[in-house]
Amino acid sequence: MNDTKPAIEAIDVTRSFGGVHALTAGNLTAHFGEVHALVGENGAGKSTLIKILGGVIKPESGTIRIDGEDVTDAVAAAARRHRVGTVFQELTLFPWMTVAENLVVGAEPRGASRLIHRRRLATQAQAVLERYDVHGIDPYALAGSLPLAQRQILEIRKLL
Repeated sequence: MNDTKPAIEAIDVTRSFGGVHALTAGNLTAHFGEVHALVGENGAGKSTLIKILGGVIKPESGTIRIDGEDVTDAVAAAARRHRVGTVFQELTLFPWMTVAENLVVGAEPRGASRLIHRRRLATQAQAVLERYDVHGIDPYALAGSLPLAQRQILEIRKLL
C-alpha cells in the first residue's frame, strides 16, 4: 500500500443499460485514509460508479486503477485481491442462517473430509466480531432476527 498514489481511481468511466446512459465520463480519485461522499440526484450514476469500482458490474469504457494498477479488464478479481468491497443499502445477509454462518460464507472451517466443522463456526465468528470490537451480537442468532443496526454491522464485518 502506497499513500502517495491514489488508492482507487475511476477515469472517464461510462456504463449504459440498454438505451439508458447510467454513467457518462465518471471520475473519482480517493487516496488511502480519505473519506468521500457521492452526492447527486437519482439517476446521476452514483450507484453505478460504486458497483463498477467494487467489481459488481463492468465499465463499458474508461479506466479503473486500484493502488496504481490498471485493473480495467479485471476489476472484480482486482477488487477482491486489493480488498475493495461494497456494502449496499440492500443487505446481502442470509436471514435464515446464523450470524456465524453469514460471517464465514465461502470460508467455512473444514476438516480433512472437507465437511464443515459446525462447532468451529461460532468460535471463528466470535473472533471476527471481537477483532473489530463488536459486542452484543450472538453468533448463534439468526441474522434475520437481529435489529437493522446489528445486521448492518454484520454486513460490514462480513466484508472485512
